[in-house]
Amino acid sequence: RGAGGEWACTATLDDAHSRSVRACAWSPCGTKLASASFDATVAIWAREGSEWELLAVLEGHENEVKSVTWSGDGSLLATCGRDKSVWVWECAPASVAQQSLAEDDEFECLSVLHGHGADVKRVAFHGSTGDLFSCSYDDTIKCWFFDGDDWELKETLQGHASTVWGMAFSEDDALLASGSADATIRVWAQVPGASGKWASACTLRGYHDREVYSVDWGKAGFLVSGGGDNRICVFERETGAGVADIHPSFNLGVSLEDAHDGDVNCVAWGPGSW
Repeated sequence: RGAGGEWACTATLDDAHSRSVRACAWSPCGTKLASASFDATVAIWAREGSEWELLAVLEGHENEVKSVTWSGDGSLLATCGRDKSVWVWECAPASVAQQSLAEDDEFECLSVLHGHGADVKRVAFHGSTGDLFSCSYDDTIKCWFFDGDDWELKETLQGHASTVWGMAFSEDDALLASGSADATIRVWAQVPGASGKWASACTLRGYHDREVYSVDWGKAGFLVSGGGDNRICVFERETGAGVADIHPSFNLGVSLEDAHDGDVNCVAWGPGSW
């Protein structure tokens, strides 16, 4: 981004994928980029100065890869796809995860998780616990945890009446927002004294007319959503005395009609945004 606020393309990364790129994710250290493609692969790119290098191409999914995400320390990578599976990959030992990867470093698949009954749309690590969440065309969100030996299913979050397209954790990891083809946004919270189980805390309905494809949290409780109605909504969390964390409530701040000429497939706050 230039000094005047304008955006300019600084690099084009090609020759790694043969079909559409569905998702990209920066590593926590900001020097690596993972790209997930409909060609059933995930490419890992590294930046050294102004140059980009293709480090590895991860293969294993049977068909389209829908989402990719890094763990908080950058040591793990999770992917998911149309084959109903979630893959967990080891990127580097946690102690050196923030460093640049050498050219001959390898990415090892640690586990392949089966539990969803349909396409898995998105994966996300919980920043505090390291648990892995996945959402699916089967209308559910699943939480996976590492038991010291392998990744196991911890719980299944049910409540949406149709495909769960996207999800995101709040800045403090206390809340999980999910967007669905049922045109609602659900906000989930952990139930006190229930062994860390998650429950639906509130439902935002009536703000989108069609599928909610993407959600993202900003600072101070701001939540943004985008959907198949070409609309972007920004919600502000109510704060103050008597507002319990387990039952948060939100007010619509802005509704941008026809924000795009077509579906809004992804929304994201910029660094430092409110």
